Parts: sequence; C-alpha cells; structure tokens
Amino acid sequence: MPVNGGFSYGVNAGVAAGLASDAPPDAFWLLNPDTVVRPGAARALVDALEEDREVGVVGSRLEDVDGTAQHSRFRFPSILSELEVGSRLGLVGRLIGDRATCPPISDEAHDIDWIAGASMLVRREVFDEVGMFDERFFLYFEEVDFLRRSARAGFRTRYVPASRVVHFVGQSTGVTARGARPGRTPAYWFGSRKLYFKIHHSGCYKLVADVLFVAGRLVYHLLRVLRRRPDTEPPSFLRDFVRFNWLGGATARPPGTTPTVVNSWQP
Repeated sequence: MPVNGGFSYGVNAGVAAGLASDAPPDAFWLLNPDTVVRPGAARALVDALEEDREVGVVGSRLEDVDGTAQHSRFRFPSILSELEVGSRLGLVGRLIGDRATCPPISDEAHDIDWIAGASMLVRREVFDEVGMFDERFFLYFEEVDFLRRSARAGFRTRYVPASRVVHFVGQSTGVTARGARPGRTPAYWFGSRKLYFKIHHSGCYKLVADVLFVAGRLVYHLLRVLRRRPDTEPPSFLRDFVRFNWLGGATARPPGTTPTVVNSWQP
C-alpha cells in the first residue's frame, strides 16, 4: 500500500534515487503537485544556480493564476519575528525592519533566508554537505530546517522572480485559504514549529518566542474586537497554540507515520 510519509519523505525518496544513480544530477528540482509551471521557469532557476557557485538553493516566484505574487520567501523565525507574526500588525513589522518574517514582494532577484518548498532547485552539493530533509517533519517547517542547515554550511539561498510558478495555496491541507477562513490548524503544525525551535534554539529562547507570540496575538484580537472586524484566524488557534506548546500532546508527524531519515545537526 502506498505510504504518505509527508513532504520530507517524498523529497528524500526522489533525491536518494538520484544520488544512487550512475550519473547523479547536478541539482534537484523540488516541485509541489499543486503547481503549474510558467514557460521559462526551469531555465531561470538553472541559470541562477550556474551563475554563482556559492548559491546552493534557488526558488521561484509563486503566484496566483491571475499572476498576483504570493509571499514565498522569508526570514528565519526569531523572537522578534514571532512577536510580529503573533500580532499581525504592520507597525511591528516596520519597527523590526529586516528581521520581519515576510519582506515586501520584490521583482528583483536577491538572497533570502528561506524559500517555500513548492518550487526550489537544490544543488547536489547541498545534500552531500548537510544531508537529506529531516523526516521528523511531516509537513511545515521542513524546508526552514533544511535551509537553515544549508546556510550554516555556507550555502546561500536566492529568490529568482524570473522563474514563475502558479501555486494553488492550501489545496493539500486547508491551513491557508484564499478568500475564506481557513480550517483548524492540525496538531502537527504546532509540533513541527516546536521541533524546529528545539533543533535550532535553546528551550529558553523558544519560551520567550512563544510568550511574545501569544502576547502579540492577544493584542491582535483586542484590536480586532475594538474595530469590530471579523475573525479570520483558524478556529481555536490561540487555544491550540497554548495547549500544544505548553501542555504537550503535539508531535511533528500525524499518528501512524514514522520517520526514516533523521538529521541530528545542532547549531
């Protein structure tokens, strides 16, 4: 029976086969099934990777069917960025500047901390150096973890907007939705976030990040009520955040799935 082992599992299965072949490819294109590739998208990624040997990963501009750009490149999570994400206030993002999670959309190619895994081209040497995707992550935060390890190894990640790929957001999970309130966030999202912070930061750091996230989200809801605006957050999100982060019960994989490739890298 086919196994749905998650994003990392699927990536590793394909990459392992490529690496074991008689003629391993120079790079691997990770591409979601919920995408449509615009003409020239692949060529733009290949050209960007060939132009600079220090660049290990390049990612496409993800967009809606009508060409509207999606946010698909980000800064690594931090204490300040968790306050920004929690509060959902543009003012906080402007105050923390370059540490904001989601920089303004740009039509220029540039280096960035991490890119969405829906369309990324990874140089073979990155896998040789940092290993495979960590299968303790079923879905969410796996590319953040992988690209953080890649950055630690000295590889740069680059956003290439000339490579355009349509991405049908949220088709797999319903966690993100266009024009509608998203469904309840699955427990493994919280488990994946917890695992990411456990791998890359101390317990104290994560606790501060959690507290600032919750504080920011409380401010958001207070302002939302005062302004009489509708609640667009996933149902029970804040309650689930507190429950799964501080009371336990969340793992980074759904029940019945087990990882096979674990990277024990530590900063």
